[in-house]
Amino acid sequence: MKNIKRVLFTLFFILIIAANVSAIGISPSKRTIDFQPNLETTLEYSAINNENKSKELEIYVKGGLEAFITPSETSLILQPNERKTFFVAIKLPSSIDKPGQNDNRVGVLEKEASSAQGETSIGSRVGVESLLFINIPYPGKYLALKLTINDAALGENLDFIIDIQNQGKEDLNSIRATIDIIGPEPNKEKITAVNTNEISLKTKEASQLRATLPSSSIGSGIYTAIATIYFDGETKQVEKEFRIGELTIEILDLSPNEIKKGETTTFNLTIQSIWNKRIDGIFYDLVINNDDIELLSDTSKTVSIEPWEKKVVSLVLDTSNLDIDNYRAKSTLYYSNKTTQKEINFNVEGIKISANFLLYAIIVAIILIFIILIFIVLRLRKVKRFEE
Repeated sequence: MKNIKRVLFTLFFILIIAANVSAIGISPSKRTIDFQPNLETTLEYSAINNENKSKELEIYVKGGLEAFITPSETSLILQPNERKTFFVAIKLPSSIDKPGQNDNRVGVLEKEASSAQGETSIGSRVGVESLLFINIPYPGKYLALKLTINDAALGENLDFIIDIQNQGKEDLNSIRATIDIIGPEPNKEKITAVNTNEISLKTKEASQLRATLPSSSIGSGIYTAIATIYFDGETKQVEKEFRIGELTIEILDLSPNEIKKGETTTFNLTIQSIWNKRIDGIFYDLVINNDDIELLSDTSKTVSIEPWEKKVVSLVLDTSNLDIDNYRAKSTLYYSNKTTQKEINFNVEGIKISANFLLYAIIVAIILIFIILIFIVLRLRKVKRFEE
């Protein structure tokens, strides 16, 4: 009964939240403006009432530059399902010492309801906010960077895209990049490099640097691209990992290497996809041999694997009849008309006796022998007395 009440309460609470979330709105949800000394501008917003009853809303501003952001009014009354416009005035100073993206919010909030006696009722108030970012340029030369690389199938082209924005106060005359391709673990050596196009950017402008590399020139695997961007005598680096795949599933491990006699065993095959797409219909056969004689075999369940995913596929095998000995397990993985194999040696072992257990057993045996000897001595004495 308690569980039913708890579920009903949870559902009721979720419904209340869902209703509150959509009760009011603000548009647009986000704005971005670039700083200019002594900038004066006015932004238009809309407050939205999504319910079939009137609402009184408070308008507020918060953030690092809220002193320079003023709403045209502090409250609004909205009729059922009404959308009403209000304005926000921005008046920036001649300079601001905090460069970068400054986060501010313009919000609307339901006013607290008052009772007939003029008392304020206690309850939840619904509010929504619109993001207002003000980008303040960095002194001198400054680039914001983002490196994007597509994972590719072997044989496809790799596209390197560097999104750049001049967030400094100075124009940039020459911007280019060299992208070094670093090989996979464990060596992580430089394999090759590609150069991008060259561009120029005025302050606040954004553009892209691009380069292309045939994936067949480096082969499949997991690589790292390190892009060095050169701009007017300065440099900046950004790096990202990328993958070149082929339709292959690697077997990383097959375990266990030891099992206990008389027990059922779970064999675990650890696999990893080296492909950029999902692979379905994967399964494996497991064969147990001893001196090239097949003793046991079974087939796993069918599974799927996502791009570059590692997964453990388990198979339970009844090994209770195997004697204490050395055996060989051979797994054959089947997928997309391909196969991959992995073999291991494993041992079937009997009950292991620990050193502590052996010590206790010896002590108990000595005590028993001592007791038996005492019993024999006492018995002999009794017999001797009887004879006398």
